[in-house]
Amino acid sequence: MPDLDRDRRFRSLYDAGAAELRRAGAPDSDLAVLGALADDLAADIRRWRALTDRLDHAACRRLDPNRAAGLLLESVFDEVLIAPACGVLSALLRLAPARA
Repeated sequence: MPDLDRDRRFRSLYDAGAAELRRAGAPDSDLAVLGALADDLAADIRRWRALTDRLDHAACRRLDPNRAAGLLLESVFDEVLIAPACGVLSALLRLAPARA
């Protein structure tokens, strides 16, 4: 069952980041690209989890999708995106299961 409070919190973070991007002059197409990027990353993380779940001896724990998303944001996208765009991507990644 979806966590509605959690979803509302991430929807609010998305809305705030999107509004900040718009105020900075970013076109709606940037939000669409961030949405596509979040969908791709979420699908990749799901595939990684399915593959690591098949490991008999090489895995020490199950891949946590939220942790993986956070690490991707921190290690890759924090250096590529401006802060509001990173916030939008983060919120979309957290909402991806609900959007799928």
